Parts: sequence; C-alpha cells; structure tokens
Amino acid sequence: MLAATGALLRGPVPSTYDAVVVRTALREFAFNTRRRYEAPPEVLSILKWVERNSLSMAAWEDSAQVDAILRAVSRRLDGSDTAASTIKRDRRVLNVLLEHAVK
Repeated sequence: MLAATGALLRGPVPSTYDAVVVRTALREFAFNTRRRYEAPPEVLSILKWVERNSLSMAAWEDSAQVDAILRAVSRRLDGSDTAASTIKRDRRVLNVLLEHAVK
C-alpha cells in the first residue's frame, strides 16, 4: 500500500528525498517488521519525515481525500496507469484494511 501511503502525505515529497527512495524506505523498513529496526540513519530520517507529514485518520472521512487515494493506487510512480488486475487487487486489499480498521 505504498501508493496509498503516498496519497496520505501532506504535500509532495521534498526535493531532498526522491520518491523512489521514499517508497523503498517504506517497503524495506517501515512495512517490513523483520527489518524495521535495522534501518540506516538516512532511511530513519525519511521515515521520520513520513511520520511527521502523514495525515491523521480523519482524512478517511473526507470523500475527496479517499478519491485521491483510490486514484493513487491505480497509478505507477511515473504517473502511468497500472494493470487492471493490479488496481483490482490493491483496491481489494485497501477494502480489507479499512474493514479491519472499523472493527
């Protein structure tokens, strides 16, 4: 759910961080419980920036924000469309996560 996380950030990624590097930091360390505490200092600074700039859960109450998240999971980092099967899978995963959060 890297794309959804990116859509839940306040503003764009600063020029000091490349969007690919931010996604890699999230995938390899923040979302990987086995490696989470092995993150090097430069990755930790990225993850702290993400933490400071993440929107609160109240963002899910805003339909425009939810639409932006749904659009984000249907796009690649370069802005092109992802495969229809990938969009379907990612939306299904997002739906399961939201159902779990509601419980």
